[in-house]
Amino acid sequence: MRGLIRLIPKNGGSRTDLKFAAQLKCHRKCDGFHDVYGRMAWDDVAPTITGGCFNPSKGRFLHPVRHRAITLREAALLQTFPPTYFFSLKRGKSNAAQMIGNALPPEFIRRHAQSIAKFVQKDSLSKSRRHASHA
Repeated sequence: MRGLIRLIPKNGGSRTDLKFAAQLKCHRKCDGFHDVYGRMAWDDVAPTITGGCFNPSKGRFLHPVRHRAITLREAALLQTFPPTYFFSLKRGKSNAAQMIGNALPPEFIRRHAQSIAKFVQKDSLSKSRRHASHA
């Protein structure tokens, strides 16, 4: 696998860029799943982070320039988890990856919570003004 990964062009390349002889036999006759064994690109959006994010056979999860899959920490950072967030590996790497991949990104949640809080505050203020005007 390391040899195959080294052949995949850096910064956005994929298995489809390989010469026919370098492709895995199972990929030679498959016309789908073009992102498996694909590299992320520095100047492109990241792929959707899933529970398989540490496995290059599960999607475009190869590091843009290093010859490896992204780490769980890199996946978590892409999901906007704080750099200091702790993920227990007591139940294994796959369980931690599932938590990261299944999570709604914390920054997404924070921004939605702010929007909801503004709405609730406006609504509360509006109700108190209506109540005061009827009193």
